Amino acid sequence: MYQINKSINYFKYFLITYLFISTSCNQNTTTLKKIEQDDIDFIESFKQNNTKEHLIKVDSLLNANDQSEERVALLYLKKGILHSILQEDEKSIVNLEIALKKFKKFNNKKYITETHWLLGSSNAYLSNRVEANKHLLIALQFSKEINEKKTEANVYGTLAHTHYLYEDYSKSIDYNITAINIYKNLKDTLGISSTYNNLAIIYKNIGNYKEALNYNIKSLEINRKQKDTNAIAKSHNNIGNLLKVINNNKEAIKHFKKAIVLNKKKEILNSSPLRNLGDLFLENKNIIQAKLNYTQALDIENSKSSTAMKLVLNTKLLEIALEEKDYERAIFHQQKYDSLNNIQIKKDTQEKLDLVENQYQLSTSQQKLKQQQKINKKNRIIFLIVIGLLLLFALSSFQFRKNKKLKIEKEKMYLEQKVLRSQMNPHFIFNVLSSIQNSLMDNDPIKSATYLSRFAKLFRQNFDFINKKTIPLRDEIDVLENYISAQKLRYKDKFEYEVYVSDTINIDTTEIPPLLLQPFLENAIEHGFKNKKELGKIILNITKKNNAIWYEIIDNGKGFDSTKKSTKTHALDVFKKRLKLLGNDDEKSFEINSSNKGTSIKFRLKND
Repeated sequence: MYQINKSINYFKYFLITYLFISTSCNQNTTTLKKIEQDDIDFIESFKQNNTKEHLIKVDSLLNANDQSEERVALLYLKKGILHSILQEDEKSIVNLEIALKKFKKFNNKKYITETHWLLGSSNAYLSNRVEANKHLLIALQFSKEINEKKTEANVYGTLAHTHYLYEDYSKSIDYNITAINIYKNLKDTLGISSTYNNLAIIYKNIGNYKEALNYNIKSLEINRKQKDTNAIAKSHNNIGNLLKVINNNKEAIKHFKKAIVLNKKKEILNSSPLRNLGDLFLENKNIIQAKLNYTQALDIENSKSSTAMKLVLNTKLLEIALEEKDYERAIFHQQKYDSLNNIQIKKDTQEKLDLVENQYQLSTSQQKLKQQQKINKKNRIIFLIVIGLLLLFALSSFQFRKNKKLKIEKEKMYLEQKVLRSQMNPHFIFNVLSSIQNSLMDNDPIKSATYLSRFAKLFRQNFDFINKKTIPLRDEIDVLENYISAQKLRYKDKFEYEVYVSDTINIDTTEIPPLLLQPFLENAIEHGFKNKKELGKIILNITKKNNAIWYEIIDNGKGFDSTKKSTKTHALDVFKKRLKLLGNDDEKSFEINSSNKGTSIKFRLKND
């Protein structure tokens, strides 16, 4: 219900396509080691207009087994770039990592820098933010050391994109402007053009459509002067998107069609203008044209490895098939969606494993910190002799504050993990999936797809939010609605759920610790409504008083005795500890009243 519309990474192709041109034309021989100019010239000696043909040529050279180690490194770099141009970033990363290992063996800082930048770009495109930032910061450091201004500008552009993904638009604009200044000094029109496009995307996202259109037109003018067909097509697509937002559909269609024609002419596998045109037709109830454009877009995406986009297009075509009552086609797209969704779930599972690995690394760091604390304790004796009692007191005070902070952080981590385990326990997951399976057997694909989509979103939200200190109230309400939707499916709508939010509360700027309210809803559903014949009801009231937000959760369940130790009272203890860790005395406001007629829970969160 509450989603942020993010644009696709348009700048990546513009930066990558001329990387090898700049490499071959502007070599800094002082940074090269072992890789000779004739090796570089050899890699650049074959060129095809078709990127796929180019890729086949690179593969044939790698399979020949008669290339020098230096040329093999360059070929893997070239292969990574080509996969990135084709938006096959997962394959690109595999080849770039091979190239990076070989360049490190040669200690070639120039190519190490460029490969780190490309790895950062591909990881950013796949939203692997931690990996992206790691590679980009290394690339930025090296590019400054070896005075590679073009690579430095490219890195700033990619850093701008990662901050755009974080929704830090101000920082993203600053990085883009820094990149533009470097490109202008280099008189690099292609770099200027691509960065103008990036700025247009940001300004569009923050609602400044006039500024966004201005930057897109600037980019288009540069691309036309350079006669860059691919860049011209992307500019037309960007302008079409902006015109669509301001409801100038007639002109938007013209620009989308120009982009589609140019992509076909150059055999560029870019489905974006087709998808955008399909969306526009669908919004205007032109089902036939929408289906035609979505089908063509899906044909392009099927030739690539982007699972997320295939899911979106199959969902669109499923919606159209149901509208046309073409149930055979609807079943086909539903099956495709299910298959792709399984792939996405496996990817999400891997992300969870990575999260566990990160937690393990954090634990290891804490052990090292404890070891360091022991060393510091021994050092305090030396400081006592050399510096005196006063310095020892200051050091002890610092150490005490540090240990207290570590203790608080450790307790926060423990409580966050308990909240995550309590919400996404195996029993709950099994029951929801069983209910979805039953709805499939009831031959209700739309209902099943809706619940499956909400459950998948709930699953992802839990792992996205658990590492955050606070989230917007809008997101908390959204995850509650997804959780309630899953529970209503389990219990076959045996209860109702209502949310009342005061008009004086801005749910986008009001912050709340993640998953704070869910345990109370869970207790009402799992225990309060158990064996209850009447229709259950949960009401969430959110009001504002002075500088605090008050939350009240009311249910008509059978209630419980809060003085007796149980799973429910244990959950209340965890909740109170979370409030106490906020440091605002919010735990003192907590009130609970429970009887056989229901339970009422009320507390406040200060909103300074």
